[in-house]
Amino acid sequence: ETLEQIASRAQRLVTFGDTDDSKDKDSGRLSSLPSQLFLLSETNINILADQVVQAWIQSNTAAQQQQLDDDSSALQHDHSSQSLPPSLLVIDSIQTMVCEAGGVSSAGGISQVRECMGLLLRLAKTTQIPILTIGHVTKTGDVAGPRMVEHMVDAVLYLEHSSSIQ
Repeated sequence: ETLEQIASRAQRLVTFGDTDDSKDKDSGRLSSLPSQLFLLSETNINILADQVVQAWIQSNTAAQQQQLDDDSSALQHDHSSQSLPPSLLVIDSIQTMVCEAGGVSSAGGISQVRECMGLLLRLAKTTQIPILTIGHVTKTGDVAGPRMVEHMVDAVLYLEHSSSIQ
């Protein structure tokens, strides 16, 4: 299934992380993605959490107001301009993210990765939004950064590329 097919079913999909200059060359491809797909280049996990929670609160408030409006048969309000919370978050990659609770250590360090994953876990449990976290590997095939992430998540998938496939 392609990212475009997933996005067509999603209200919104938010991607955070890697802020390389290499993303500039992908801007042409990104402009052709569906409008439901929302991309944001951000490495501060606290900003991510704030934006997701605000959208989630606004959506829940709008839904409650709509229910009250329906129950009281009052004039209907147009809530279509309210921002929708994401249906799925994709973090690419956890090694590039930083969290205020991680202190002054650099991105990818043990405390930063642990605190970022902890915040993402709390965010997922609170909002019921699934989060796909990508962790990269080194050229030798080892997991880059701390391996503790494997013990903090529900599932670990290893995707490998075979050089024999043309």
